Amino acid sequence: MKARMAPGAPPAWHSPAEAARTCLYRPNLIRTVVIAIVVGSLLALINQAGPLLHGPRPPVLWIRLILDYLVPLAVSNLGVLTASRQPKLRLRGGCATDANCHNSPR
Repeated sequence: MKARMAPGAPPAWHSPAEAARTCLYRPNLIRTVVIAIVVGSLLALINQAGPLLHGPRPPVLWIRLILDYLVPLAVSNLGVLTASRQPKLRLRGGCATDANCHNSPR
């Protein structure tokens, strides 16, 4: 079932495919990439400045640099998904209507 959205409203999601579309929604994607660049650069400066400026530069350094950018990207996307999740409709007592429910008070 597709989530109903007002025209121009940011996407909400229920399924993993809809979550991916929410993350790739252009305004969300721009925001999360900017966050990843800013925070990732600060993390790289704090964590990797010594080896980057003075060497040596082992292969593991490049993996750490990539992770310095991927972690803020993942965290900011989780924030987008948390804020945009559309809760599932809960039915009272598991019944579609009170008339169909055997446990409803009469």
